[in-house]
Amino acid sequence: MRGLSQQLTTGLPSTPRCSPTITDRAAQHCRAFLRQPFSSEQARQGLQTGRRGRCRVGRQAAAPLGQHVQQGLASSSGSCSSRSHVPRSTPEHGAAADTEVRNLAIIGSGPAGYTAAIYAARANLQPAVFEGYQAGGVKGGQLMTTSEVENFPGFPQGITGPDLMDRMQAQAERWGAELLTEDVESVDLSQRPFVINGTDTTVRAHSLIVATGATAKRLGIPSEEQFWSNGISACAICDGASPGFKGQELAVVGGGDTALEEALYLTKYGKHIHLLVRSKNMRASKTMQDRVLNSDKITVHLNVTVEDAYGNNKGQLAGLHIVEESGEKKKLPVKGLFYGIGHQPNSGFLNGQLDLDDKGYVKVHHGQVGTNVEGVFVAGGLFDTEWRAA
Repeated sequence: MRGLSQQLTTGLPSTPRCSPTITDRAAQHCRAFLRQPFSSEQARQGLQTGRRGRCRVGRQAAAPLGQHVQQGLASSSGSCSSRSHVPRSTPEHGAAADTEVRNLAIIGSGPAGYTAAIYAARANLQPAVFEGYQAGGVKGGQLMTTSEVENFPGFPQGITGPDLMDRMQAQAERWGAELLTEDVESVDLSQRPFVINGTDTTVRAHSLIVATGATAKRLGIPSEEQFWSNGISACAICDGASPGFKGQELAVVGGGDTALEEALYLTKYGKHIHLLVRSKNMRASKTMQDRVLNSDKITVHLNVTVEDAYGNNKGQLAGLHIVEESGEKKKLPVKGLFYGIGHQPNSGFLNGQLDLDDKGYVKVHHGQVGTNVEGVFVAGGLFDTEWRAA
């Protein structure tokens, strides 16, 4: 996220409300950027302001310096302003009023979205952040359904997912991010500035970060909501080390690499792991299958269906109702059920304007965070299919 913040910051022309502060690069990269030519006198004046001391450098270097925003903003019209969004009575909705333009809009409010907002706001970009409301899950992302987060730095006693997201939200607001609690219905990336149409608000912005993440697929069993975050989880890495799962019999549903990885991970904490594969064969790579089959802490159940879960007198998950290949119904006593059946990227609203892979995740260019549309960037689980945990 530091690299993404820098790419956005470095291309902006300077006005009283938009300084070219760089928050997170090594000194040599900062100096190298200040020597680069720009296509507008305004941009050169802004960089001279940076040379007088506004070019601050953080403690760590991030991703290589990008030119996407520099080139896009240098050639676009409009100025930095705190007048950030316009109501639905805008030109594209029938009115004739002119509006000023945001430096940056952010779509998404999980860890990636709020982190982008914090860095952008501290860089004086005054971002408008669409937090979401219903589309793609709840505001705050998947951590809003996680009970205890014990692997996030700075919280030795752990913190609940909702509390962590509340703190990120407050930090973004503190530095000047404007939070809009509404869904984005559509975007227009064919023109500059970009147009982001929310449920109630339309924002125009020179640059855009899309951080809408991916939603974990669920089984949809009858008692799923009852035991969600109380025995059922979609993230073994997030929740597997919780005290309620340590030394217990646990189950993982799925037959791909994700499910097998989660089963292997849970062997560190659980007494025994039941891998419930809903088809006759595992779809995971041969290497992953060999690791699972060679583990004495994992039992593989093929062609098994999970009908429902049941609890104990304390309302906690106590086991599963399963149906085996023969049709026989059984109870499988487990204290935890983890879903490893994949994720659905929240990219539908983009309507094909960004390059996607065959599963709907946004493609990034050159191993960084830029997309096929100059000035549009992506962060978090919408493109990163490997590191999903916050």
